[in-house]
Amino acid sequence: MSVGEVRVVGLDAAWLQAPLIVAANHQSPLDVAILRGHLPQVWKLVALRANRPVLRCALRAGRSVLLFPERGVTPDGRVGAFDQLAASLALQLDKPLVPIAIRGSFGADLADAGPRTMLVRVGPPCRRGVRTRHP
Repeated sequence: MSVGEVRVVGLDAAWLQAPLIVAANHQSPLDVAILRGHLPQVWKLVALRANRPVLRCALRAGRSVLLFPERGVTPDGRVGAFDQLAASLALQLDKPLVPIAIRGSFGADLADAGPRTMLVRVGPPCRRGVRTRHP
């Protein structure tokens, strides 16, 4: 399966250390594969559709978690309302929250992604009481 070109912008693995919480919009079923294939392996990223206790265990064990706060793939390509799970876990466990915007994967599926250009924009991590900027 070829998903076409994936460009990642804003990623500097030196300033992002696991465990962390990655929160991304969800445009297609390909999003998990795109992120796992193009984000640093040192993040030990695990995509979970799990409850709060399971997510806490993963974070405490040094695993980073990937969450899609929209709770599903967008039906129309627009970003939907986010639930508060990622933000509340970041605050409760004092872990960085890394926002990610995915563009260009809407409408693609696992059977036929077709050639396309996708952009993954990694934002600066958010952390309680710390103002962060991109390096």
